[in-house]
Amino acid sequence: MWNAILTGVVLTTSGVFVGGLIMVAAAVVPAFRAVPCGTYVWMHQRLDHYIERYMPFTAGLTILTGLILSCQDLAPGTRALNLVGVGLTVTVSAISQFGNVPLNKRVKAWSPEAPPPFLEKTRLLLRWRRLHLARVAAGVPALLAFTVAALWR
Repeated sequence: MWNAILTGVVLTTSGVFVGGLIMVAAAVVPAFRAVPCGTYVWMHQRLDHYIERYMPFTAGLTILTGLILSCQDLAPGTRALNLVGVGLTVTVSAISQFGNVPLNKRVKAWSPEAPPPFLEKTRLLLRWRRLHLARVAAGVPALLAFTVAALWR
C-alpha cells in the first residue's frame, strides 16, 4: 500500500515539476524574448516570485519520495530507474541553484522603469534560456524514469 501511495506522490510531484519546466520553455521564454526590456524585467520578477513558491518544493518532494521508493523496492530494475529519476531531478535542482537563481537575482536588482541596456538583457536571457533548456533536458528523462519504474511494479 505504501509503495502505491509513494508512487502516486513521485509521479504527481515530478509531473508538476517537469510540466512547469516545459511550460516555461514553451511559453514564458518566448514571451520574454518578444517584449521590451522594461516589460521583460517586470515579467521575470513577478513570475519568479510565484514560481519560487512551488518548484523547489516539488523538486524536493520528488527527490525524497524517489529515494524512499529506491530503498523499499527490491527489484533492481525499478530501484535503478528510481535512482536515475532522483539523480536527474537533483541535476535540475543543481542547475537551478548554481545557474538560473544567480541570474534571477541579477534581474531582481534591475528596475523595470530603468532597465539595463538591450544587449545586457539579451545576453542574460540567452544564458538563462540555455540553462533552462538543460533543466528540461534532465527533467523530462527523470519523469520518464519514474513512470517506467511505476509501470514495472
